[in-house]
Amino acid sequence: MKSVKILLSFIIPFHNESILAALSQRNLCSESLGMNAAKKISQNRRSGALGLLDTVFTDRRAAASFVRFSGVGVFATLVHLLALNLLVLGAGLHPTLANMGAFLSAFSISYVGHYYFSFRSRQNHVAAAPKFFIAALIGLTLNTLTFAVMVNLLQLHYMISFTAVILIAPPVMFLISRKFVFSPADDAASGEPPIEL
Repeated sequence: MKSVKILLSFIIPFHNESILAALSQRNLCSESLGMNAAKKISQNRRSGALGLLDTVFTDRRAAASFVRFSGVGVFATLVHLLALNLLVLGAGLHPTLANMGAFLSAFSISYVGHYYFSFRSRQNHVAAAPKFFIAALIGLTLNTLTFAVMVNLLQLHYMISFTAVILIAPPVMFLISRKFVFSPADDAASGEPPIEL
């Protein structure tokens, strides 16, 4: 029982004796359950986006997918940056409007790269592309709002805004892509063999 209490003291931050007593009364800390109680508490703590991030850094496939996602993202970001500068400096567009065009220019690169390389999806394009488009619209909204606030309201240089966008948007988009667009459950349901590269 003492070893479980010590383990729980690391799992439950700011615990006190009343929490441990309540767990003991419910037989969650009994010697017969041992590590199962700690696993249950740990699993309950790992829900939502934080749980997904925990999975990304402990599951080898998810971690590899994140690395591939980052590579595709860097390439799409470079295309975005090139298009942004061409539209602002070359065409004389306002940075917020130019950013929308630049974001859309990177869309096809992102879709193809993430479909075939990052997530190695087996879904039909008819199913995956609309979900990716919705995710891209969420990304575009986040991207444009960040730009509008930083450039228009805060009067910051558009490259500072671009830096903020590339730090904020990719983690959000990875979570949306992994859970919604290229979900492993949707791939399994497709019945197609896995894509090998």
